[in-house]
Amino acid sequence: MAFRAASQMKSMVKSGLGGRSTFTTSTFAPDLKARLGKGDFAPVSIVLGMVAVATSLGIYTALHQLHSAPNVHLKKSRRETIPEVVEPEKVMAEAEKFVKKSFFRKVAHLKEPTNCA
Repeated sequence: MAFRAASQMKSMVKSGLGGRSTFTTSTFAPDLKARLGKGDFAPVSIVLGMVAVATSLGIYTALHQLHSAPNVHLKKSRRETIPEVVEPEKVMAEAEKFVKKSFFRKVAHLKEPTNCA
């Protein structure tokens, strides 16, 4: 039944167009330069760019947390103690360094120019 309906639709389309088809049904794809020139891949490239930016920011944040967070200790001797009690000056210096190197804090403190005329 479905096959017969498809053939009837084809005959209706052909008879409506005067028996000749004005569009191509070829499966030939145009070359890549022509497709890129039309902007067909613009939405895809925008989405891929957004994913790349989000991924890079996530990786940067993870590396920043592991590298310079004051509560991450790689030495076993330091992990067994409470550094805030044993050496508070060093912990304070590490915490200040962590905050100063934070990319998102720097971005959050950017201000727009106020002397707009």
